[in-house]
Amino acid sequence: MKRCTLVLLILIMVIFSFATVEYKGNFVENDVNGNAIYSVEVNEIQIGYKLLGQGDPLLLICGLGMEMSQWDQTFIDILSATNQLILFDNRGMGYTSDNDADYTFEQLVEDIKGLIEILEVNKPNVFGYSMGSVVAQITVLEYPQMVNKVVWHATGISGNDVSLPFASDSADIPVTIQKQMNANLSWSAPLEKYPEIKNDIMLLIGTDDTIVGVDSSLELAALVPGAWLIQIKGCTHSLHREKPVVAAEVVLDFLRYDLSYSK
Repeated sequence: MKRCTLVLLILIMVIFSFATVEYKGNFVENDVNGNAIYSVEVNEIQIGYKLLGQGDPLLLICGLGMEMSQWDQTFIDILSATNQLILFDNRGMGYTSDNDADYTFEQLVEDIKGLIEILEVNKPNVFGYSMGSVVAQITVLEYPQMVNKVVWHATGISGNDVSLPFASDSADIPVTIQKQMNANLSWSAPLEKYPEIKNDIMLLIGTDDTIVGVDSSLELAALVPGAWLIQIKGCTHSLHREKPVVAAEVVLDFLRYDLSYSK
């Protein structure tokens, strides 16, 4: 009897060791893999999103000009095996609408905050890529209690790092992406605030990244107490696509370990 009770308690603990995020809002359609896409109203726009896997919530923030359908499938499959992924489109991209206003990073952070609140997600981990890593930086600075661990992948300390390489082709760039670029150009990191960050942070960068380079990640890693810095040799700005297994496993290691210590 005692053994049955113990087994039951263990099962209950496993079931409730993470709170599954439930779909809210309106069903839109299924993606090419049969995953449901829903939309919710946030800040006068409709944000399209989908949920993949089970486990601790992990919110992925897309880069400049990117849609949630463009995440590398191997990378997503590995992460979703042990985490519940929250994928969404930034405003004006994919399944997310636009209200014709100019973009700011602060506005994109408020969109994320609204999505987290509507979905009732309790302190998700966050993975931000390129422009999304800048949004993730601002998120942890403005709302540190709202998120748990945060990965800044291919990040920078100036929006110029991301936007200027594309500026020469601006005449052919869609309006939404141009507005994303303008948001980048108006931002620079408030470096004096980074030593105050309490969240666990990992910086992930390719040594051959010619878009943002490695210097920004090195500087941020030196400023944030206890930050992890992972450099993947020979990879570029898209290392999570070039080495999806390595990138995913590194992220899982970072999420897995308790990085706090008390005597």
